[in-house]
Amino acid sequence: MKRFASYLLFIMAFLIAFLYILDVIYTYAFNNGVPRSKLQYVLQQKNITYDYVFFGSSRTEDHIDCATVEELTGKTCLNLGISGSTLKDTFVMIELMNAQGIEIKNAFVQVDYLYNSTGFSSNFKARLLPFNNDSRINKILESYDNSFANKYLPFYRYLKNDHVIGFREVFNLLIGKKSVVDFDNGFRPIFGNGVVRTQSLPETIIDTNPSIDAMELFFEENKVEAYFFVAPICNTVLHNDYIRKLKTKIPDLYNYMSIYDERQVVFFDCGHLNAQGAEEFTRMLTNDLILKIN
Repeated sequence: MKRFASYLLFIMAFLIAFLYILDVIYTYAFNNGVPRSKLQYVLQQKNITYDYVFFGSSRTEDHIDCATVEELTGKTCLNLGISGSTLKDTFVMIELMNAQGIEIKNAFVQVDYLYNSTGFSSNFKARLLPFNNDSRINKILESYDNSFANKYLPFYRYLKNDHVIGFREVFNLLIGKKSVVDFDNGFRPIFGNGVVRTQSLPETIIDTNPSIDAMELFFEENKVEAYFFVAPICNTVLHNDYIRKLKTKIPDLYNYMSIYDERQVVFFDCGHLNAQGAEEFTRMLTNDLILKIN
């Protein structure tokens, strides 16, 4: 019996040690590997100034080509749109940039239906977990009601979020495989035409979004010029009265929702422009907004 108990303890000790080793390897890869996410990219930058930074979901990432903005303005630009991102994710990115000494002169924040979401996205949380030894990020994770297992069980956070920060991503980090997105630009073009099905905006709007309030205060305190905008949506969208309601919350909202009402060929799907549409929209926004305000 003693021999069996000793053997069992040995197996348990071996498994725990193995999990610790895996945890160290994964954490090292995310903290030191070539950036494969925009969060990693930001955390590896320090003391840089950007003239224009765009924030939002895939409707920013797929719509704004910073190379075109730089060509037209002669100033620096970065697209930090992230697929599935929420406004709370965006505010955390802004805070982390500030902590890294990254100065933003003009911030452009895509809002539209994102206004109704007040929490973090699950993928953004997963991408934060490899950096929980950083006091700033650990503080952010606490706002998720971060579990005991995520904080104290070795390798649990990686197992639970394998679809985002699992073996495949770590392997790519360790071999130095770069992302398909050029993070110095941040634009991810979509080519061709998909199926432009009907899409719905929310029927109602919440009273206030705490992340918008926090952003506005941050921008004011740090002397950042801020511009909130709505990206183009196809003309079959339902409940487009939502944008009118949104404008009562953000009076200075720049609304580009309907600029392509008669040109569905520039859409990949109802909520996303293809590469042609994105190029046209980038030039339109730059000429219509950026070059007029600077």
